[in-house]
Amino acid sequence: MAVEADKIQERLAELRKKAQKMNENIPVLKDGKNGAVELDSNNPSHKEWFEGR
Repeated sequence: MAVEADKIQERLAELRKKAQKMNENIPVLKDGKNGAVELDSNNPSHKEWFEGR
């Protein structure tokens, strides 16, 4: 069981790394603290969030 859990953790790390690489050129998705998506009040795409819609 421990070997399977290690393989799962390894696969998750690999998938996270691939997702980060895919997202690094998307201007709307920027990692903030703790890897969360950071909203920018100056970005028109994020305006709805800041206006509470």
